[in-house]
Amino acid sequence: MKKIFIINTSKKYCGVDDYCLALYALFKDDMKFVFFVRQNSDFSRIIEQKNLQAVVLRKGYLRNLRLFKQVMDKERPDIVHIQTAKDYYLATAARPRPGIIITRHNSAPLPYYWLHLFILKKADFIITLSEFSKDVLLRQFPSLMPKVTMIYNSAPGACNTTGDMHRGKRENNNQNTRFGFIGRVNSRKGIDHLIQALSILKNELGEKGFSIDVAGNFESKAYEKRVDEMITRYSLKNNINLLGFITQKTKFYHDIDVLIIPSLLTLRETCPLVAFEAMSHGIPLVSFASGAMPEIIEHGHNGFICKRESAAELAELLKNFCHSNELATKMGKNAHMKYLEMFSLQTFREKMAEIYLKRKAGAWREN
Repeated sequence: MKKIFIINTSKKYCGVDDYCLALYALFKDDMKFVFFVRQNSDFSRIIEQKNLQAVVLRKGYLRNLRLFKQVMDKERPDIVHIQTAKDYYLATAARPRPGIIITRHNSAPLPYYWLHLFILKKADFIITLSEFSKDVLLRQFPSLMPKVTMIYNSAPGACNTTGDMHRGKRENNNQNTRFGFIGRVNSRKGIDHLIQALSILKNELGEKGFSIDVAGNFESKAYEKRVDEMITRYSLKNNINLLGFITQKTKFYHDIDVLIIPSLLTLRETCPLVAFEAMSHGIPLVSFASGAMPEIIEHGHNGFICKRESAAELAELLKNFCHSNELATKMGKNAHMKYLEMFSLQTFREKMAEIYLKRKAGAWREN
């Protein structure tokens, strides 16, 4: 059985964790996994709960390089797959030489150009999660083009059968359109713009025209207070349901008609898993044109793209669903079909298998 090191030292639970867990779920029968994690991180606790083999990395580059080399010598992995940018340096200690994969989970340019170019050249494959992210990387490091491949992520919590699609409004013929937001609740996620857009919507449609379920933790107590003050100022307490962090995502998607992803353009969304989760459940999307979102949403087909960070324009797009019972149903079906064609777990596994199994066939590039 092939052996793979998965390196993820993220501190708080995030999409990188889901990515790593998806790899394990999809390839655990083909590979032995060893996870490198950060001490006392959310991901380390998940790995511990699952009784999976883990190595804890602490502070100190030299100490971690020595530890990594020791584990390398003992385990002799076939593949080292690095997820977090602050751990790219471990690729320099990968001896005897395994296959090295780096996944870019971010669409921001990397600092320290020459250092990162030196390290990235050590990789056999560099995976980006969207065409947008790939373009950002290659504009900074055009010489890496032969190593870079784009593979859309997929959502472990997605459903893959049409029978599992849910829409509350369409099931019970309720005239109240139910929007949804799920994710970290902070200003960069566009929550301020979203609340302003809902205020505009309420002024035009009245209080009973819509509601929204907001799932996720606030980034801080200060921001939670700020949001509460905005909700009060715009008289939206009867329209906005703050759910906090949720574990039952299926029920969340069952209850909503439309998912809103109002991330600001500066956030440069790389590949939000919640978009794929919603699409798998037959939920259309509305989003600002942040990062890769225009790749995921075909405007007018499976949702709407708001090109400017404008609360007024966002409100106009949301209003379309409030005026039509059929629009969300039609777009939801289109969203589900696009998910099956491009973003399903099966598609993700097939594309990752092409890379993971090439090492066995001796087809990885030697640098």
